[in-house]
Amino acid sequence: MRYDAAIIGAGTDGLAAAVTLAKSGLKTIVLERNEQPGGRAVTREFHPGFRASPFCDELAPIPAEVFWALDLARHGALFMPFTSGTALWPDRACFLPTGETGARTKATTLAAAALKRAALDVAAPQKSFFSYRRRTDAKEWPGDEWTIQPLTDVLRADLPDEDVLALTMAETLEGHTAHPELAGSALHLLTSRRAGHVVGGLQRLTDALVAAAHGEGVEISCGLEVSDILRRGERAVGLRLADGTEIGARTIISTLDLKRTFLSLFAWNDLPAGIANRAAAFRMGGGTARLLFALDGLPSPPRFGDSNI
Repeated sequence: MRYDAAIIGAGTDGLAAAVTLAKSGLKTIVLERNEQPGGRAVTREFHPGFRASPFCDELAPIPAEVFWALDLARHGALFMPFTSGTALWPDRACFLPTGETGARTKATTLAAAALKRAALDVAAPQKSFFSYRRRTDAKEWPGDEWTIQPLTDVLRADLPDEDVLALTMAETLEGHTAHPELAGSALHLLTSRRAGHVVGGLQRLTDALVAAAHGEGVEISCGLEVSDILRRGERAVGLRLADGTEIGARTIISTLDLKRTFLSLFAWNDLPAGIANRAAAFRMGGGTARLLFALDGLPSPPRFGDSNI
């Protein structure tokens, strides 16, 4: 079977890309190694009567234009914003409203500028899929100074209150393995926009994306892992699955991480040395653990001076 586009990974990114491509008239397939689509946006029963995502409570914000283009509301995905947060210390508990700060407003501007800069860097036509060209006339990237600044220094400039500062740091680094006093941790501000929670859990978002995909004729295949990206010369032309099945596609999109995409799906000798070396040197975020509790009642509110908080 041949497709216009094949997407590796049926997480939210892969499903959204599939819907977008299918709306443009492309015959699209999504391949997922797990038994069900969704990636991190799945909900499972981890204890009788208790359901949650094993991976996270929220995802990166969905741009408004993408949300409406995918028609997610009609398919049942509704978001409720986070309006407050609680910061706990051994001697006090603070209930604080969440909102914009000067640093976050600047981060929004810098993120948009960085995306425009990235578009300019890749605008020049490339000779092949594997060609790589470094811009020698490039100016500094927007927000370049944050690559060496600790998050605490950037936030403290407009958050003198230590309680508000602590809560904002926690929200910014949620889901990341980083320390707010490490050099370069300020970069997390560029990806810390909170989307709010999906009413009914993250599974609702997955179900909405799957419904939108099926409505556009997207084929979703689960239960078989992609083992290789097939090439003809310097062009990717399809995929091979773990059972040996080959799928032809004019365009291939991988939502896997960079190392798995380049170092697992391609043979090392198939890649130009520059790309293979850069992929091998790419630094990945460390692993994180998520602990879920099934409680038989709501916890007691924290008391000032309670050292057991």
